[in-house]
Amino acid sequence: MGAEVFTIDFGWAKVTGDWHADPQKFPRGLRPISDYVHSLGMKFDLHLPFAEAMAESRVLREHPDWAVTPSPTQRRASFDARGLCLAHKPAQQWVISEIVRLVRESGVDWLLQDGENMVKGCFATHHTHDPEDSNYANSVEGLSVVLDAVRRQIPELLWENCEDGGNMQTFHMVRNDATSIVNDNSDFLVTRRSIYGATYPFPPR
Repeated sequence: MGAEVFTIDFGWAKVTGDWHADPQKFPRGLRPISDYVHSLGMKFDLHLPFAEAMAESRVLREHPDWAVTPSPTQRRASFDARGLCLAHKPAQQWVISEIVRLVRESGVDWLLQDGENMVKGCFATHHTHDPEDSNYANSVEGLSVVLDAVRRQIPELLWENCEDGGNMQTFHMVRNDATSIVNDNSDFLVTRRSIYGATYPFPPR
């Protein structure tokens, strides 16, 4: 059919933040699916909102202080998860190691990075970043550091930007990602707004 990539979308993990396949949905894990996809000549892609975790996840049970301290007006993360602060060094290093482990264990070729406001403001005073500069810190010293670190360890891994439904279009995204979703909502008005927003890093033509 000409398909090049097979994607398993959100919902493959039992708990957001515990990046292991749900044993009821995937009793043998993701590797058998990955192997089959590869046998058909396609790349295996996984949806991964790696900057989010539910309260019941192991990472937040063991390290509740790694969650972002948001502003009162900041939107919460997807599906009642909380944001992990990518600019806080201990959380950042854990995220990097989990992505590398998951990719290698499951035979992932392509990661669809996603999350409700992937770059989150964090005003925690006990984190390793400046609380007064959290947006820059979580973007440049957080997200970009994570992507660069994983790329150094697994240079062949391809990234797809779907941050906040594809609505985060940045110059760093152009450098870091193989491709980007303009948006994943079929509503006409949302699509027009998203295409307009994509003209920030890309010329309209």
